[in-house]
Order: sequence, then C-alpha cells, then structure tokens
Amino acid sequence: MRDLVRFVKDIAAPPYLRVKSTFTFDIGGDWRDSVFLSSGARTGSTWVAELINYNNEYRFMYEPSLSRPLLPRNHAQTTFDRRILYIRPEDDDADLREQALQVLDGRFHDSRTDRYNRRLFSRRRLVKEVTSNLFIRWLACSFPGLPIILLLRHPMPTVRSRAYEYFQADAVGRRLLDMDPAARTREYLRLVFGQTDLVKDHLEPMRDVLESAQTVWEQRIAVWCVQNYVPLRQFQPGTIHLAFYENFCVDPQSELRRLFGFLGRPVDDAALDRIRIPSQSMQHGGVTQMPDGWEVVSRWRKKVSDEEMESGLRILRAFGLDQVYSAEPMPDIGAAYALLGRAAG
Repeated sequence: MRDLVRFVKDIAAPPYLRVKSTFTFDIGGDWRDSVFLSSGARTGSTWVAELINYNNEYRFMYEPSLSRPLLPRNHAQTTFDRRILYIRPEDDDADLREQALQVLDGRFHDSRTDRYNRRLFSRRRLVKEVTSNLFIRWLACSFPGLPIILLLRHPMPTVRSRAYEYFQADAVGRRLLDMDPAARTREYLRLVFGQTDLVKDHLEPMRDVLESAQTVWEQRIAVWCVQNYVPLRQFQPGTIHLAFYENFCVDPQSELRRLFGFLGRPVDDAALDRIRIPSQSMQHGGVTQMPDGWEVVSRWRKKVSDEEMESGLRILRAFGLDQVYSAEPMPDIGAAYALLGRAAG
C-alpha cells in the first residue's frame, strides 16, 4: 500500500505543481519587497527559510536559479559548475539583470520554484538559493535595498552531507567520485579555476592551497571555502546579515532575534514554536520531529577522522576561515563579521 501511495503521488505531483505555480498571483512588483537567502547546498537553508516564513508572510521561491540558471553573456555555458557562478559586482549585462528582476519582482513562475509556497496571493517574496553566494554582491549592487542574508554552516558536516550529489555527473554520465583520482582532480581544478574573473578578483593568492587539494574531502572543503570566502570579502559590515545554522539549532531565540532585527520584524511565540517543526523537505524524507540541537551540530565530530580534521583545518586556515569554524562545532560570529569587507567593490 505504501508503494502504491508513493506511485500515485509521483504521478500526480508534477501536474499539481504546475497548476499550483500557474495560479500563484504575485501582486507586489518591487524587488525591495523581497528577501534573499543565500547559502551553499546542504546547509539547512530550507528549514531556515521556513523559520523566516513561519507566518506565511512571503511567497516562498525555492531555488529559482536551478530552474532557470543565470548565465552572464561572457561565460561559456559548459566551462564550469554554476554552483560557484561568479558575477562581478559591476557587471552591467541588461539581460542578466532582467532575468534576476523577474524573480525578485515576482513575475517568475515555475513548478519546482513554487513547490513549497503556501500563498495564493502575495505582495512579498522570500527567495532561497544555494547557487548564489558568488553573485549576491552583484545582486546588492544591481538592486539597492534588497535585504540579503548569507547562511553559513560548518564546512565539515556540510561536505559530508553533500556526499555524491555534490559533484555533477560528467558528460558520459559517470559520477566524478567514480572517476580515477587524476581525472577527478582535473575536473576539480577546472571548477575552481574555470572563471577568469573569479581567479583574478579573489583566488589567485589561493592558487597553491587550491592546487594542493588532492582527496575528495580536501577538494570539497576547498570549494566550501571559495563559496564563503568570496562573499565575506565583498560585503561591508551592515550591508548583509550573516546567519549561522548552528545557532538556529542550539540558541534559536537569539539567532532569530538577530535575523528578524535585520528584517525589521518582531519575534513572537509562533516564530519560536516553528523551530521545533522540520522543514517540508525534511518531512518528505521521513523526519517528523527536530532532534536535539547540540546533537545535530556536533555529531559530525564522531565521523571525521583525525587526518580529515587536520587537512580540513589546513585549507580553512589558508583562507582565514578557521577563525570562524574550527575543530569545535560552534561558529565565532564576531570573527565572521571581522572578515567582511576585505576586498573592495
């Protein structure tokens, strides 16, 4: 019976989601009525987005760039993984800006993007992305007044959680993790050095440490560093809100108050009650109750070997990110904010 129910859901879901998206009416029309939540994959961003939207105030737009990828005109479509797509803050590509604007002002509709939305009529939007860390500074410059949140999670549990799915299949359909080490490393180097502007603006001083990453673990840690090092360098204090997954788990009241203060919203009992409810994506995976917060943020330490810990910290140290995340589970918020604004633009 369970298999039959799952089969019926699989058949019925696509047409239902298409109709649901079609009849989602967005009547806002101003990008300043949107909130942009940016993170990497496997950081708890869906759960955090639903905490922000605990009272269903926003139309929840789930990862629109995966439904309609942004691509600047000066990038070759096949040269890099879009999950570290870099757009220079001063890029004036009118078509690119219009594509982003269609999301931020609510004109964009897609069954995948609207899958978790629970509003029929909306004036405000919450856009959640996992491929945007390296172009949120461009968004901030192109759309002044857009509130942007950068969500961080400790790299070691993050890259463990990404597992096989982090690396896309190559052209002949093989997973990169199934390739021989030399071929996998070539793909990794193509990923981190495949964008000339990104290398010139941020990564050239890190070339040695990036090239030194040989194992799958080291290469994932290095990519996590790129994903977070770049936006931290680009934003000045006060122009972006830094949120931390671990704090939502362990000290949710304080973390929500910081976040809602940035958004100019109060924190009430309903918001705090929402913390105990798993995200919709977690519920679809069978999770019915949020586990203990400290257990969630610390259990990775039992699974990471001493060798992995040492090599991971070596790479973090090269980027200065060991000041934020170390061998301990909890982040140093002050250190993260101290990293803001290390690059101009």
